[in-house]
Amino acid sequence: MIFCKKSNSSSNSIINNIHFSKEQCDTLYEAILIDDDITLNAKLPDKIIFNYTQEQITENLAICYQLWDEGIHEPGFNSILDTLCQGRMLSETEKALFKKVRAKFKHLRCGFRLFDQRHQTPLMIGKLTSLMGVLQDAFKNNHIYLVKFYAKALKLVWTTSLFSYIEKEASHLLPCDIEDFYKTIKKLVANANNLSKQQKITPHDFHVIRKQISLITAIYTNFMVLYPSEYHKQIFVYMATINGMMGDYHDKLIQNKLKKTQDYFFDQIHIPEEILTRLNVFIENFQRSF
Repeated sequence: MIFCKKSNSSSNSIINNIHFSKEQCDTLYEAILIDDDITLNAKLPDKIIFNYTQEQITENLAICYQLWDEGIHEPGFNSILDTLCQGRMLSETEKALFKKVRAKFKHLRCGFRLFDQRHQTPLMIGKLTSLMGVLQDAFKNNHIYLVKFYAKALKLVWTTSLFSYIEKEASHLLPCDIEDFYKTIKKLVANANNLSKQQKITPHDFHVIRKQISLITAIYTNFMVLYPSEYHKQIFVYMATINGMMGDYHDKLIQNKLKKTQDYFFDQIHIPEEILTRLNVFIENFQRSF
């Protein structure tokens, strides 16, 4: 449940008037950690139903922000950046902490793209989230030069006034209306459908489809936590399975890119059948719902 704090006349009253319990935020983070878990026997409900309210849209945007705002100043993160700047590899504990901070940035980015009326990530939040992503790819694949380069860039943002600007960007929330939210979901599905119907696509095209699926998964990550039901859980598990399978395959595409054995933007690939089949089932189910 949400509860109200004291209100004021600020244009950003969503932050001032809505607050979630620590348990809810912790539960959301735990759900984010499994939003790419693969459950091969996962099935969708018979019908996907869209019957949400304006209040729920506002709640979803608010929890994305609160999770980020209360969780990004992790003790030890500066030390991790120092380690990476020196080109040294991270321990498993340090990798988990890096993943935790990045996950909260990614979920805030999803919140802006899904529930904010602009449906786009503020510039610096988007750039920083992407920077954390390429840095993670670099240290996962032991590219020391790239690790040092990206880590120094991230350190520059993290320890200067640029980060204050990012915090200001993040706090400016403008919830979209419910019809706009539905249009956004339809567009995500349509984009994924158009690319997946092509006989062959580039690795980058595959990444674009994966981003659409990740956003849809994020919707049901929130719904499962804020409005718990077997229905929301069932969709979450199914979408997490597609998300995880696409993530694993994309990791291989990134390895090929870094090894220079495949051109990420021009070479042609087939979407693996086990991914395409599940993707088509979701798209067909979704389209019947509208």
